[in-house]
Amino acid sequence: MTENNWQKSWNCFVELLKKEIENGATSEELSEKLEGKQIRWEGVFNRLDTDEPTPNVGIALPEKIIKIPGMTFVEIGKIAPSINRESILEWTKIPLGSKIRFQATIGNRGPSPFLPITVDLLDSGRTLVMISFKEAIPIS
Repeated sequence: MTENNWQKSWNCFVELLKKEIENGATSEELSEKLEGKQIRWEGVFNRLDTDEPTPNVGIALPEKIIKIPGMTFVEIGKIAPSINRESILEWTKIPLGSKIRFQATIGNRGPSPFLPITVDLLDSGRTLVMISFKEAIPIS
């Protein structure tokens, strides 16, 4: 399977997301299209949480603002992908604040009532975009 540009670039992913939302894609359609796809991006490793039932890491990506016609703007740039317990040792070797390359898969870890990608217009008028990532590992 060939990787698409958005799988290798956060900026390209944001552009794809914006275009899909502007074209009226629903959360269900976005999830169906992107769930299970692997990404390889760069970001700043800023948190390791191993005490949760589902261990996860914090990764800051370049913040992007998506302006969607008929909706408010959306600011995205921080993700918290879950990690497998087997990869915790790899993550502990990376100093917080380090720029890293990482790999993860779009989707929920285990059964979940939530879609992997949710785009909602809230009562407050703000737009909420949530994207779930799992099985994150640092890569060279």
